[in-house]
Amino acid sequence: MQRESILDAASSFFIEKGFGGTNINDIADKLGMTRTAVYYYFPSKESILEALTEEVTQQASKLARTISDRAELPPDEALRQLIVRHATRNISGGQFEEDCEVWDATGRLVAQSRQLALLPRPTA
Repeated sequence: MQRESILDAASSFFIEKGFGGTNINDIADKLGMTRTAVYYYFPSKESILEALTEEVTQQASKLARTISDRAELPPDEALRQLIVRHATRNISGGQFEEDCEVWDATGRLVAQSRQLALLPRPTA
């Protein structure tokens, strides 16, 4: 659970301050941990970024498989669903601080951050 807390805190700081503007002390302080405790789970800030990148890539891959397994979908509809679901996952996962909307190619509103803010964070 500590590992996930570190990733969550780091993700927030990377979004807010950028990778270069974030240091291990920021992450440790937010969690009430020592730097040494953070280093126990991750040997460097770069390894935290790697873990975050791997998590996002795995989630995107899993999502793509769920869409591609639906052979009945025409390719354009499969791509549309993939994009909408990915955007919705990012919004509901708290990746965006500002008010966000997701529109499809027909001009139809399909999701708003206000609607999605109360959803539980997606799991891997």
